[in-house]
Amino acid sequence: MDAGLHTAHSLQSLPVELLYEVFIFSAWHQFPHTCKHLYSVCRNAPSSVTAEYLLARHADDQGLVKPGGALITRILRYPVCTQPVLDALFRLPEYTRAAPDTAGTIELPRRLFRPLSPRSTRPWGAHDRPLPFLRYLFAHPRMPRPNANCWDGYALTRAVAAGFVPLVQFLLAHGASPACKGGIAVLAAVRRKNLPLVKMLIEPDANPAMATDAEKGAEGTAQGVVKGKRQRQDEAVVARRGHKKRRLEDRIAVSQEMLRTAVGCDARDIVKYFMEEKSCMPDMQTVRMMRG
Repeated sequence: MDAGLHTAHSLQSLPVELLYEVFIFSAWHQFPHTCKHLYSVCRNAPSSVTAEYLLARHADDQGLVKPGGALITRILRYPVCTQPVLDALFRLPEYTRAAPDTAGTIELPRRLFRPLSPRSTRPWGAHDRPLPFLRYLFAHPRMPRPNANCWDGYALTRAVAAGFVPLVQFLLAHGASPACKGGIAVLAAVRRKNLPLVKMLIEPDANPAMATDAEKGAEGTAQGVVKGKRQRQDEAVVARRGHKKRRLEDRIAVSQEMLRTAVGCDARDIVKYFMEEKSCMPDMQTVRMMRG
């Protein structure tokens, strides 16, 4: 223990630039926790230093990626992996030599969605975390397309449970499926007694204008509303002319479990929607619940 304290004290006397080199070379996740000084140094390190450290943790002496999954997927799991850090990572010559993934998909880290919880004050907005970072990930030209359904649809389920509507719209627009894990995202919306959210998950064309707004951010909201209004007006004109619009299939079929959950939550508007619009008739167990 005395030797460890002596080592930490010796490190504190080194210049910051040299400490950065030690941090990167060691690739040791406990290095910043050796003492308060090193923690402060590593926490305030430039993005390029953090990027080199993350790459060093997953590359061998020859600069090749160690086995264990996609490089970007592993790096994204670190809380210190932010947009500036990723920008710095892509600029590193070592990153190219590490033969990163150029095809397939990457997994979104659960850390981005784990903190989400329902709000009782202001509603969720298009600039709330993790939406800006997700827009960056999905639009980056040097990254494989993220898988919005990884971890059994964890991202969409957490967004629904939190009532984070712009995030739900964004994920649906980028391939998230409410059918994951037996439709758990729909069940979460039912438990919230939120009929518009339930419809958004089930019907693929519930509100396309709002989905566009979620991708573009708050600054595009007014433009999206106008676009949506014009689209509805155009559809009304087509209907008056006698042309039928092709009906798109729902993202997920309403199940007995969904109807039973709605009955148990006393979400009567959702029960009516499931039965009258989605033709989901209750089984005997659900009928007994409705009579009770």
